[in-house]
Amino acid sequence: MDPFVDQLKHLCAAYPTRSKWVVVPSHGIGHTLGDRLAREGTDWANLRFVTPLELGLRMSGPFLVERGITP
Repeated sequence: MDPFVDQLKHLCAAYPTRSKWVVVPSHGIGHTLGDRLAREGTDWANLRFVTPLELGLRMSGPFLVERGITP
């Protein structure tokens, strides 16, 4: 088994209700990781896969909008 997927599996089991964010280079990789977790029977409902661009927009979006800049 892939050590990263195994670590995500244990993280989801240890904290089932907490939001967990995983930064991935592309949405395709996030979907692949989610599929692997689902096939192994892991409940990953609160696991979110996000790209660096999405993370940056979430963090800086309100600041830019305040200044009249469309992110």
